[in-house]
Amino acid sequence: MNRQESLASIVSAGCAVYGRRKGLSARELFNEALDDLFSNASRLNRSDVKALYIGQAFEDFEHQANTAAGFANNYGFENIPYTRIDSVSASGGSSLRQGVLGILSGEFDLLLDLKRDQSF
Repeated sequence: MNRQESLASIVSAGCAVYGRRKGLSARELFNEALDDLFSNASRLNRSDVKALYIGQAFEDFEHQANTAAGFANNYGFENIPYTRIDSVSASGGSSLRQGVLGILSGEFDLLLDLKRDQSF
């Protein structure tokens, strides 16, 4: 394999407004970040996304057992696999790793990897 060949790439990024945002759910913050992501990549469409990985510790803040499904369906992603990864403070890095492995394995050609951090 040619070492200069790209194996997996980050093609866009989005972010919700940073800071303590009381009263907003994780779903609302993810929607804000996804709106930003898609506005930064005009050629990227929701229908291009083949999987969704969410790094989120302590889902009990949302009072919902499977937050990944709710986030995916709320934003209009249908019929794609979605996975929430909880490895406490390493959830973001762990979900990114799983996303890269999904690309490298050939299972997906484009996916979203989201991270949410809860401030106490």
